[in-house]
Amino acid sequence: MLRNNGSVLNESIDIQLSFPKSISFLEPGDFPTPDRINILKELNTDEGILSLVLKHNKDSKVKEYSSRFAAPPAYIPNLLFNESYKELKDKETNKYQDYLSSLYDYETFFDNQDKITIACNIDSIKPNDTVSLPCYFLTKSKEGFMIEYEINSKNLTSKVLGTLIVKSI
Repeated sequence: MLRNNGSVLNESIDIQLSFPKSISFLEPGDFPTPDRINILKELNTDEGILSLVLKHNKDSKVKEYSSRFAAPPAYIPNLLFNESYKELKDKETNKYQDYLSSLYDYETFFDNQDKITIACNIDSIKPNDTVSLPCYFLTKSKEGFMIEYEINSKNLTSKVLGTLIVKSI
């Protein structure tokens, strides 16, 4: 979550989170692809289980992250050309992969030998509003770790730097 505690609209907010390389992330390519079309169709919607589990959905206190990507359009089978099961499954599989990528609306960088950096952008945040990040970061680690963050925007005179401590359960 990111909150604007200021008194003016904050625009073009760049966020970088740096994680130690010792942790593992669940990325879109790590999800198994279901074999059945009906399951793929269930997953390929903003009301599906992926959206409910992987991202913060709007509530009374936090606004939902506005993705750069649109959810995949509903697919209407082309009855004139009588598509095969394989063609329908391939289309739903592509939509599934595109949908996962749209939920993980950030870039990952491995250019530092000690850290993995995740970068995302939020268009704007009104004063006293809170906005979620693109998705939950699903990590695996045997021990606690620190996340260094850096926030910069059009309206800030200097970067905001800090550290978050994640405790192992």
